[in-house]
Amino acid sequence: MSVEAVTCPSCGAPLKSTAVTSCEYCGVTLAYSVPQQTFIAKGKEGTFRGIARNVQQRQENGYTVLSFRVEQIGKEGNVLGYVQVEQRESRIRGTLVDGDEVEVVGKIDKEGIVSPKRILNLTTKAQITKFGSNKAILLFLLPFILGIVGFIGAGATFEGALVGFLGGCFLTVFLFIIIAVAKR
Repeated sequence: MSVEAVTCPSCGAPLKSTAVTSCEYCGVTLAYSVPQQTFIAKGKEGTFRGIARNVQQRQENGYTVLSFRVEQIGKEGNVLGYVQVEQRESRIRGTLVDGDEVEVVGKIDKEGIVSPKRILNLTTKAQITKFGSNKAILLFLLPFILGIVGFIGAGATFEGALVGFLGGCFLTVFLFIIIAVAKR
């Protein structure tokens, strides 16, 4: 009978048993998937490759939610464990069905669920992404709209249009910065 050593996925230190909830060496909180008890370090980013299982797509509070499990397979063909994945976007482009081979890059949240940055369907060679929105178009139109308002407001002068356009450019850059910081 062989016994496999259980190690921390973050630092590689040996763990005393499969019942521990954190590594005593690096302090990372551990979660495990039942029944194989494959440890996953919460808060860590990683790449998970395997077979998509229990694929579901639903609408929830105006968002499209794609959820599935990645069944991780060992070299001998045995199941090593499962990782739960959930992508929540306003709209999702691409398809995934049970049995597709997938590669997911993402971060594990405090509930042990992977929030993907990228999902690649290796079976179809397609990437599952969020569908584009029209908000970017509105931000690009903002300087031109404010330029027209400045032109009309300043009595149809070139200076008024220029001030409105430059103000719109400044406002657009400012909004892009706020959006970028908010998405972090």
